[in-house]
Amino acid sequence: MVLHLSAQRILILGAMVCICGIFNLIQGVLDHLVNSEVFNGNPVPVDIGLFLSSALTGCVIWGFVGWQSRKRRLEQQHRTS
Repeated sequence: MVLHLSAQRILILGAMVCICGIFNLIQGVLDHLVNSEVFNGNPVPVDIGLFLSSALTGCVIWGFVGWQSRKRRLEQQHRTS
C-alpha cells in the first residue's frame, strides 16, 4: 500500500513535531517553575498554560487547513467552469 501525503499534510506534521520539540526543550524550565518558589509545587498554572497553548495551536492549524481546503475547492471550481 502506497502512502500518499500532500505537501499540506507534511507541513502540518512538521509543525506538530516542531512544537513537540519546543515543549520538550522547555520541560526542564517548567519543572523548575513548579518546584521552585514561583508556584510552590502547584502544577495547575503550568497545566493551564500548556492546555491553552495546545488549544490555540490546534485551532490555528484547524483554521489553516479549512481555509486552504476552501481555497483549493474554489480554484478547482473556477478551472472546471
